[in-house]
Amino acid sequence: MIKSTEAISDEYIHLNSCGSQRFSGRDVSLLRPNGRVDYHILYIVEGECQVTALGKDYIAPAGSLIFFFPGERQSYTFRGNISSVSYYLHFSGTAPAVLLREIKESSDRVFHIGKSATLEELLHSTEEEYTLSLPHHDGVTGGYLLSILFLCLRKIRLAEEGTADASGKIAEACRRMHATLAEELPIAYYADACHLSESRFTHLFREVMGKSPVSYLIEARIRRAEELLSDSSLSVSAVADAVGVKNPYYFSRLFKKQTGYSPVAYRKKQRTGG
Repeated sequence: MIKSTEAISDEYIHLNSCGSQRFSGRDVSLLRPNGRVDYHILYIVEGECQVTALGKDYIAPAGSLIFFFPGERQSYTFRGNISSVSYYLHFSGTAPAVLLREIKESSDRVFHIGKSATLEELLHSTEEEYTLSLPHHDGVTGGYLLSILFLCLRKIRLAEEGTADASGKIAEACRRMHATLAEELPIAYYADACHLSESRFTHLFREVMGKSPVSYLIEARIRRAEELLSDSSLSVSAVADAVGVKNPYYFSRLFKKQTGYSPVAYRKKQRTGG
């Protein structure tokens, strides 16, 4: 007899089951009139899915997320004349009710976020970990699941705000900033790399990241400086140079403003535990 994966957990978050599915050649429909006791998410990788949720009919194309909450009727179909691929997650715990509250209270259950390689990688890793069931797999899959939920929430928010395309450019700019921390490059350099004017780049950066590119760079430099002061024997001047601040006196003032400690005091505190 096949053991049901449908369950409620009082853990923070728990993955009941997951997997990927391919559909082609014949219609495949699923109907659960009373839903399940746990949460259910579908992500459409290729093709499309016809969904009825909360009395509304949807066509969910590739790049769509579909949410079903506990006790909600589940009805969807993959048409055989369209080759489709999807990932599914069934999960429970105390966290989903909090994290997914806004979605539950909305009248929508299908959200188009676009194709996401990061999300697909997380879903694949979750499926692999769940299938292998190695020691501590519950903790690992729980960690993946939280990352998936937060990434989905972010992408839904960005899509709703019309900044989904901008988020990709800003994410690339952030990666470029971290890769070039040791160089004292102007904001215009990162704007040019995104094919944007400096003012437009700054505006989009604030929308996506919630702070200016200058503030983001300063925080990144200070975090890297903290790591170097804690884990290396580099002098304060060398640390300043390594994070793109060529004037060590300015670096010391900036570091103290951000952390409350001078670089020397911070290093001493980290190494003595004081």
